[in-house]
Amino acid sequence: ERERSGTQVARNVVPRKTVKRSTPDDVRRIPAQRRSQDKLQLMLRCATRLVIDHDPQAVSTTMIAAASGVSVGWIYRYFPDKEAIFDQILVDALNRLDARLEEVNFRIDVKDWRQGVAQGIDTIIAFVADDAAFRKLWFSSMLTAHMVAANRAHDTNLAKQLAKQLPPHVKASRDRDPVDIGEMFFGI
Repeated sequence: ERERSGTQVARNVVPRKTVKRSTPDDVRRIPAQRRSQDKLQLMLRCATRLVIDHDPQAVSTTMIAAASGVSVGWIYRYFPDKEAIFDQILVDALNRLDARLEEVNFRIDVKDWRQGVAQGIDTIIAFVADDAAFRKLWFSSMLTAHMVAANRAHDTNLAKQLAKQLPPHVKASRDRDPVDIGEMFFGI
């Protein structure tokens, strides 16, 4: 199976794809039962909708609880604050980006690598234009250090994945590490 661009899923949400955001200080509880896992996913979908429909700064855990039919206390079992919920929403968005890049088979070890790069760029641009949750959080005052770190880890892992696809003679002919070049590319 092809290596994914991220690491692991964030926080204490049921693992889905690739990006990691979890430290011992911010992990509250991991839902064990399927019913709780489903409820947590519903809460995240409702929180995502609220972020899209409102200024993220105005969204509160009370609003999220009301929209998802859970208590504020229930939310605090899994997330220490609304910023942690927003962090997870952004990580979920990065996982959606990974899925889109996989759908278009974003690779550089193809016959016309320039077309592969162009396709990857087009996919990333379309993702930012289409994914309202990512866009609202990334360009808001609610952007957290954890979101930036998750995005940087995502970019680094994607750069590593692409660097592995380079032929050995190309890797040897470069003055700079291909991963560094990839990180610069994705950072732009």
